[in-house]
Amino acid sequence: MTPETDAAERMAYSQEYMVPTEFARKLERERDEALSQIVQAECRAERFCQERDEAREDATNYYAKIGELTQERDEAREAFRLAENERVDMAKQLVSEKVCHAKCQNERDEAREALKSK
Repeated sequence: MTPETDAAERMAYSQEYMVPTEFARKLERERDEALSQIVQAECRAERFCQERDEAREDATNYYAKIGELTQERDEAREAFRLAENERVDMAKQLVSEKVCHAKCQNERDEAREALKSK
C-alpha cells in the first residue's frame, strides 16, 4: 500500500467520487513497473554508452598502433633499400677489383714471359 492508495481508501469511505481501490492499486503497480522499466532502460543505455566509449578508445589506440607500425615498416624498407644499394656498390667494387687484379696478373705474366725470353 502506498500513501496514495491509503488516501483513496479513506476518500472512498467518505463517499466522495473516487476510483475503486483495486483499480488504483493496479494503476500503481503498472506505474511502478513502468518506472522500473525506465530505470532499467536508462541503465542499459548508460552501459551501451560506456561500451561505445570504450570501443572508440580501442579504435583510437588501434589506429595509433597502425600508424606506429606503418612508420616502422617504412623505416625498415628504407634501411633495407640502403643496405641493398650498399651491397650492390660493394659487389661492383669487388668485380672492379677482380678485373684490376686479373689485369695485374696478366701484366705480371707478360713481364715474366718478356724476362724469360731475354
